[in-house]
Amino acid sequence: MKKVLILGKGKSAKSAEIWLNINNYKTICVDDNDEVYQNRELKTFNFAVVSPGFNPQNNWIVAINNVDLPIVSEIDLGVCELDPSKIIAVTGTNGKTTIVSLLNFLIDGSIALGNIGNPICANLSNIKKESVIILELSSFMLYYSEKIQPKIAILSNITPDHINWHGSYDNYLLTKLKIFKNQNKNDFAILDADDANFDLYSSFVKSKIISISLKKKVNGCYLKNGNIIFSFDHINEIVVNESKLKIKGEHNLKNIMMCICAAFLMGSSLEQISKRLVDFCGLEHRIEFVSEINGVSYINDSKSTNLDSTIVACKAFKNPINLLVGGFEKNLDVFPMFLELKDRVKNIIAFGNCGRRYYEAAKSANVRNVFLEKGLKEAVDRAYKISKKGDVVLLSPATSSFDEFKSYEERGCIFKQLVKEIGKK
Repeated sequence: MKKVLILGKGKSAKSAEIWLNINNYKTICVDDNDEVYQNRELKTFNFAVVSPGFNPQNNWIVAINNVDLPIVSEIDLGVCELDPSKIIAVTGTNGKTTIVSLLNFLIDGSIALGNIGNPICANLSNIKKESVIILELSSFMLYYSEKIQPKIAILSNITPDHINWHGSYDNYLLTKLKIFKNQNKNDFAILDADDANFDLYSSFVKSKIISISLKKKVNGCYLKNGNIIFSFDHINEIVVNESKLKIKGEHNLKNIMMCICAAFLMGSSLEQISKRLVDFCGLEHRIEFVSEINGVSYINDSKSTNLDSTIVACKAFKNPINLLVGGFEKNLDVFPMFLELKDRVKNIIAFGNCGRRYYEAAKSANVRNVFLEKGLKEAVDRAYKISKKGDVVLLSPATSSFDEFKSYEERGCIFKQLVKEIGKK
């Protein structure tokens, strides 16, 4: 019986374990709390399955590489059982989950898997032959994956993030671009033609490029006079007017355009796509309206865990913004963000482990009013005290939540609870 070492004990690892056990593999699960095996012990395994959280410098990874034990991702285990012609893969720094969720909403019988919180291996028995599989792929997942060959690969954008994990921005970028690695001329890649790095991304693509743009006509989707127009293979039709959409902001227009292209290429009609787009309400924790209290709108954007995402969120509002930023220290260079936002925000309220650094960076960028608070509760209380009618209180932290919360979801839920309590005052 073949023997497999599984690094991790979370969702991804457990789903891999169950699948391997069903297929007569003996498995042993370990994590950072377990003592690293010696060379002679590691050599008894046929291969290792690595969960996304294990970075390349992890002691287990170093030990495994020292004995040349093959590494397989849970993603690769799963995709080897799937029909590549039915796979849409999505990656990017921001927008992944929105794109995956919207595609799942647009395409009948589709299944959303991967980084969205639903491991592939845990769902293999439920996947029908005709099912379209929509994979959300983080850079951590792509790093250890070599077998992904999607019919449609979507790259939303790439901006600096997870540098501490990957070691450099170049490493991070190259890992994201692996989504195109195994595609061929019969596949499709969907890219943003407005992205300054469009030509760089295109140079890694061997498939047919479909573009989206807010500025010019392209082969794919573009915006003209407020209308999203699909232009492909002798088709040039208005799909929807942006005024009819429930999710707002230029970033969401781009997400929607990418989804229109992918859904059409997978067989959905433009008529069906148009009807469903106007019903899509967006995601929890992503520029989510929470409540209006005394004329002040409270917005939960807890999913913004990097700088570009927070900039995008701020650009979605024309009202004065009281911005709550901070949390886990990711050692990101935040000065450029505050420099770009200084004329867009009314107040900055920094909090959490990196709060002091964010506070000082905002001051250095000459943001008009900057406050420093201990945690999220104190930041929300401060926002309540200083906000005026017509303002927006925006939680868009620009970093992870792990100093105070288990996840961005928990942070967002606590924020909504705190806002609810304010509403009772």
